[in-house]
Parts: sequence; C-alpha cells; structure tokens
Amino acid sequence: MDSGQDRWERDQDDPTTRHGLSSTRMTHSDEATQPHQGRERVQEEGAEDKPTPGLLVQHGGLMGQLIRLNPGVSLIGRDARHPIWFRSLAVSRDHARIHVRDDAVILQDLKSRNGTYLRGHRLGPEPVKLRENDIICISPEVRLKFLHHSPRSLKHHEEMFNKVVRDDLTGLYNRMYVVEMLEGERDRNAYRGLGLALALIDLDRFKSINDTYGHQVGDQVLIELGGLLCELIPPPGFSARLGGEEFLSVYPAESLEFACRLAETIRIRVANQPFGMQTLGFPLHLTTSIGLLFLELTETRQPDDRSEHWITRADGLLYRAKAMGRDQVMAGINRPDYWSALDNVSGEVSFSKAPGVSQARDEDPAT
Repeated sequence: MDSGQDRWERDQDDPTTRHGLSSTRMTHSDEATQPHQGRERVQEEGAEDKPTPGLLVQHGGLMGQLIRLNPGVSLIGRDARHPIWFRSLAVSRDHARIHVRDDAVILQDLKSRNGTYLRGHRLGPEPVKLRENDIICISPEVRLKFLHHSPRSLKHHEEMFNKVVRDDLTGLYNRMYVVEMLEGERDRNAYRGLGLALALIDLDRFKSINDTYGHQVGDQVLIELGGLLCELIPPPGFSARLGGEEFLSVYPAESLEFACRLAETIRIRVANQPFGMQTLGFPLHLTTSIGLLFLELTETRQPDDRSEHWITRADGLLYRAKAMGRDQVMAGINRPDYWSALDNVSGEVSFSKAPGVSQARDEDPAT
C-alpha cells in the first residue's frame, strides 16, 4: 500500500493536482507561482464568448475571490475535501450543493444548521435555479454573488483578486492568503494521511545587503529567493512572502524527518545560490535560518490550533535558529507536550550550521 508521502510525490506529476487544490483556492501550480515571468494565454476558439458560471466571494472568505463552477455537482461546506470550502464554524460540513447543467445552475441546501439564503429568504430542501447577480448566503457569515459572465470578464475578476493575495515584488502569495488558507490545507492533507510542514525562512543579515548595495539589489535577491522556493516546493505545496526577507513554505510531510530533510535542502540550496548576478555582475553568497513547525496527522484539534498560532510558533523556532548562530534549521512538532507557551519550545530538532559560517553573538539574533 502506498504511504501518504508516496501519494504526494506521485501527485507532483498529476495534472489534476498541479493545477490547484480546489476551485476555492488560488492555483498552486508552477505557472502561478513563478515570480514575474511571462505567461502565454491560450484560449479555445470561441471560448471567450461562451458564458461561464462562477461565485464571487463578498464576505466570509478571501473577499474578491472568484470560484469558477465546473459542470456537474459541487459541494459547499466546512469539510476541506469539498470543492467549495469555507473555514467558518457557522458553515456546516455539508452545507449546500450547486449543480451546473447545460440549461441552468441549481442551488440546494443540505439541511444545514444555519441555513442557505437566496434573495433574502432561507431555502427549504427544494433545489432553486440561480439567476445572474443572485446573492447567496451560506449561513449568515458567508456571502457569495452568482455570476454568469464571459471567460474574459471572469479572468478580469481573477486578475484583480491576484493583486490582493499576491506579493507585488516576488509574485508569491502574501500573509493574508496564508492565514486564510492554512487550516484548510492542514485538513486536506490529513484526509490524505499526511501532516503539514511550515518552514519559516529568513535571510541572514539581509539588512547589510540593502545598506551596502542598495534596495534595488536587495529586491533582486528577494525575487531570486522566491523563484528558488517555487523550484524546491512543488505543488501541492506553495510558498509565500510574509514581509521583508521573511518567507513561508508550506508542504505535505509524512513525518518530522521528511519535513526536516526538505527544509535542510532549502538551507543548502540558498547557501549555494549565486544571488544578485543580474544586478551586480558578481554573486552574493547568503545564508538562511529556518524555523520548521510540523503539524502531525491527528483527529483532535486544540483550542489554539489555528493558523496564526502556527506561524507564531514557527517564528519562535526561527528566533532560536538565529540565536544559535544562523544558517540552520530549528524544528519542532505542534503538539501540546512540546509547548509550554507560544515562545517556549521543547523537544526541538536542530541541524548544525554549515562549516565556515561566522557567529556574530554580539548582534541581535533577529537580524
């Protein structure tokens, strides 16, 4: 029987996996995550004139996100396996379903606890045909607008949404996107028998690059690091820039050991990467410190088991990696017996720093 990790590695070559985790998520494909590279747009003849149904998120999720509706039945709910997924606790696990037919798009409530509302009225069990610009409320907390526009118009909505959830400099996802989507990624991978790794990555002494060579060179270094992370973290994993020189890579992992191996690969590749050649004409050799948090496969969730807490804990591990000399990975497991407080890690795993890297113990480890 295949292990969960075997399935993930095989999925990297599966086009159904490489082109997105679900219709509610941004695409974690190589095309979508390559920073600032031209993308060819190929459309089928006549496709730009054929109306396509979609749902525009107005409240309760990533506001402005367009969910394209595929032919057939799609379930809506809090279950991360559903094509249309929302993390709000007001949304039932199996809340509603939407059926895209050749002649109509049909909405039906699935006896949800907080109801599905259309045109101001709570739906009964009977299916209802949607009309252009209908407002759909999935519980009181999620509001969607039904669109039936040309692909060109829907593409415009998607491009506008991209500007909201992507970092302008690197083209990677931003912090807002990560916070919204992490819990669903954790649940989705748990269904596949996998844990989830959060590698918080920070370039060591990056401030000196800006001070010595200027912000143009610093920006080029960040763009190149974003491209390297896209190469090292294939779909269904993804990377984001949280701010400054701090990045986050998220990827499925069967064990802490697997998560650490990939994080160590990132550290080594960064150390061997010639940064800044395009701008300077000579290479800059940099190192990175990584705080790695592994979310185990578990059926139970703790009260503080939320995306914001996970990032905070990974940040605590990153700080320890900096304090111990930089250029290393500090890893821990998101388990109650490993943590007595958000900033107090026990049972962490540390990789030794590479030979020849100087230790500046009189400097602030956070830089």
